[in-house]
This record gives sequence, C-alpha cells and structure tokens, in this order.
Amino acid sequence: IQLGHVVDPSLLFQNSYSYVSGTSPVFVNHLNEYAEYIIDLFDLEKSSLIVDIGSNDGTCLSFFKKTRGNFWTATCTLNPYAAFRRVFR
Repeated sequence: IQLGHVVDPSLLFQNSYSYVSGTSPVFVNHLNEYAEYIIDLFDLEKSSLIVDIGSNDGTCLSFFKKTRGNFWTATCTLNPYAAFRRVFR
C-alpha cells in the first residue's frame, strides 16, 4: 500500500539520520527467521530469482545466500543506474 501523503524528508530524517537494518540484533534475528520461512515456503533453489526492494543495508537479502540463487536489490538512491543492481556474485 502506498500512501498518498508525502512527509517532508527534512522532518523525518534529522541530525544525520542513518538507519540500517543490521544495527538491531532483534531485527537481524527476525530477518533471518523470515528468510528461512520464505526459503522453505517457496522451496527456493539455485535457479531462483530473489529481489529485495528497499533493501537498506542488505541484511535481509544476506540470509538468502544459502540458496545460491540470483540476487537483485532495488534501493532508493540519487543515482538511477545504481538503484537496481545484482548482488552476491
């Protein structure tokens, strides 16, 4: 779901805001368990395509490495050519 209202980023991200998923051990554990669930649910394997949209620091995507699938990430960036890239080559 995408909200129609946009909050001014200067209100949201003050004082050099730099949140990354990997800074919270509880959240890292949650992402690991989530990846395990998705791998089992969809029986992911080497030929699987795994795309993480809004991947932040790649913490969640890193837990899919054991599938040896094709990994792509899409992140917010000022460089449109860097916004969608292949990872874990």
